[in-house]
Amino acid sequence: MSVAGAIKSDGSSARVTVLPTLPLNILFEILGYLRPVGLLQVARVSKALRKILLSRSSKSVWSTARENMPGLPATPEDMSDAQWAHLIFETDCHAPGCEETEIREIEWALRIRACDECLDENALCPSGFAERFPDLQPEITQLLPYTHTDALAYGHDSTCRFYWTPTVLAMSKTVGEYQKNVALGKPGAKIGLNEFMEAQKVQAEEIMEYASLCQTWASSAVEKRRQALKALSDERIKAIRVRFEALGWNPNHLERLQWNPIACKSKKLTERAWIHIRPRLEKILQSDRVNRRVKQIEELAKEYKKTCTALQRAVFPDFGDLAATASLQAIATAKGFDDLTAQELEHYRLQLPVIATQALDKTKKRLLAKLPPIVNESGEIAQVSRVELAASALVCSSCHSYTSHHGHGKILFWPEICSHLCRASIPHSYDPNVAAIIQSVVRAVQLLPEVATGPQLDAHNARVLCMSCSPVKTKKRIGRNAYTWRGAITHCMTEHKNGETTSWQLLGQGDTEKIKQREHAATRDSTRRIPKWACNHCAWGYPDSQPTETATKQHVKEIHDIPAPALCIDVLQDRRTLYEPIVMAHGELREEKPKQQPKQKPKQDGQTWKCVTVRAKAGCLY
Repeated sequence: MSVAGAIKSDGSSARVTVLPTLPLNILFEILGYLRPVGLLQVARVSKALRKILLSRSSKSVWSTARENMPGLPATPEDMSDAQWAHLIFETDCHAPGCEETEIREIEWALRIRACDECLDENALCPSGFAERFPDLQPEITQLLPYTHTDALAYGHDSTCRFYWTPTVLAMSKTVGEYQKNVALGKPGAKIGLNEFMEAQKVQAEEIMEYASLCQTWASSAVEKRRQALKALSDERIKAIRVRFEALGWNPNHLERLQWNPIACKSKKLTERAWIHIRPRLEKILQSDRVNRRVKQIEELAKEYKKTCTALQRAVFPDFGDLAATASLQAIATAKGFDDLTAQELEHYRLQLPVIATQALDKTKKRLLAKLPPIVNESGEIAQVSRVELAASALVCSSCHSYTSHHGHGKILFWPEICSHLCRASIPHSYDPNVAAIIQSVVRAVQLLPEVATGPQLDAHNARVLCMSCSPVKTKKRIGRNAYTWRGAITHCMTEHKNGETTSWQLLGQGDTEKIKQREHAATRDSTRRIPKWACNHCAWGYPDSQPTETATKQHVKEIHDIPAPALCIDVLQDRRTLYEPIVMAHGELREEKPKQQPKQKPKQDGQTWKCVTVRAKAGCLY
C-alpha cells in the first residue's frame, strides 16, 4: 500500500496535519525510506506537504528516494523531481484532456506516456508538417527531440521522425516571441534568437542521448522485474507441488499446475492462501485424472473391439455411449490419486462384454423410442427386436447421401445405424413414407415386413424390376433396370415421389444369377471403392485389412471348417462402402434402321460441280 493510502485509511486527519509541523530534517529522514513514487503520493496528501516536497530544499530527499532504487536515471535538468517520478512510475496518458490509464510504454525522447489514439492524433511527421501547420517553418523541428515509435504502423519508414504536437506548438510560441523582438528592432534580439536556437539544438541532442540511456535502463528493469516475478511464481508452484505430493499425487500429474493462473501467481504461498486454493486445484487435478482414466478405458475398448467379429463390431456401441454407462462412470470417477493399474484394466476388460451389451440395449431403447407405437395382436415376435427390422429404418437428414438432394437424408438400417458417425449429436427421425417404400420392396422380394431384417434381405439377395417405369432405351437394347432391395428403395425415393404406387416384379433364379454376374463385372471394372469383406466367426477382415469375397470365403472354409459359407451368416460385407451397380435386365436388341443417303439435286446439262473449298480457293463466293 502507498504512503498516501496508509495515511488516508486511518480515517483521522490529525496525523496528516502533524507531518508538516515536524522539523524538515526529521521529516526528510522519515520520507527518505520511500521511493520517488511514494514521495509523489505524499505530496498529494495536503497543500502543506506539496509545498514542502516541491520546494528546492527537498532536493536531498528526492535524491535519497532515487538511491533506494539502484540504477534509476537521475532527474534531467529541464524537469522537476516530481515530473520525473510521474513520468516513470505513473501510467496515465499525458495528452491534454485524455483520461486513459495503464499506458505501459514511455516515449523517453518526448518524455511522455500516450495512448494509441493520442499518439495517432498528436504524433507529427515532417511530411505532414506543412499541411497541418502551414504558417510555421519546418526548421523548427530541428530544435525538438523526436521518436521512431510505431513508424512502420503508420506506413512510414522505420527511421521516420515523429514530433509531439503540443511541444511543437509551445516551441513555435517561444520562437515567435524571439522573432517578434527581432522585428521590433530590440537590441541583441537577433543574437538572442540565434543563441536560443543553438542551445535548443544542443539540448535536443542531449535529450536523445539520455533517452537511449533511459530506454536501456527501462528494458533492464523490466527484465529484472520479470525474473523476480518468475522466481516468486516458481517458488509458489514448487511449494504447491510439495504439498500435493505429500497428499499422494503422482509428480508427473502435477505438471499442469505451472500454467494454472491460480497456482503460478507471483506471490508467496502462505497457509491461508493454501487453504483457499487447495479445493480449486484439487478439482482441476481430479478432472485431469478422470480424463486420463477415461482415455485408458477408451484404449481398452478399442483393443477389445478388434477381437470382436464383424457383426459384433457393427453393433458395438460408440465409446460415448459406452462411457455413459453406470459401470464405466463409476470406474472413471472413483476417488483416489492414481490412474488405472494393469490389474484394474484386466479386471475391467473382462467386464466389457457385459457393459457393451448394456450399452447396446440402451441404444436399442433409444432407437425404439423414435418409432411410432403399434398394436401387435399376434404378440411379440420371438428373437427379433423391432429396431432390427428393415421397415424400422431411421433417416439422418444431416448426412449427405445419394438421396439427400431429392429431399431425403441417409437411410440407416440395423446394424449400420450403430456405427453411424453422427448418431451421438444429430437426432434421427422416423419417416412413414420411407417405411412404406421399404415395406413395398420387402413384399416384392416375397418376405414379410413384420419379420424381415436388413441382414436377412442381404442374404436373400433378390433382384426386382420396377414395372412403373418406362423401359430404358440405349443404343442397342431396350429393357428395365434390375435393382437390389436397397437399390429399389433408392430408386423409388428418387423417381416415384409424392406417394406414387410402385409395381415390382421379382426376377427368377436364373435371371438373378445372370444379373449378379454382370454386376460383378461392372464392380470389377469400376473405379469406385472396393467392397470390404469380413468373417463373422472371428476378427479376420475389415477394418484392418480389405480382403476380397473369395479370400474371405476361403478363410471360413479353412479356419472354421464350413464348406459352403453363407452371405450375412458366415461372411459379411461392409455396407457403408458398398457400390451397387445398376444393370439392365430383359434387354432386347433394337432393329437398326438403314441409313438414308442424302439426296442430291439432279445435275443439269453443261453444269460442273466443285468442292466448296476449291471454289473458295478460286476466289468464288457462291
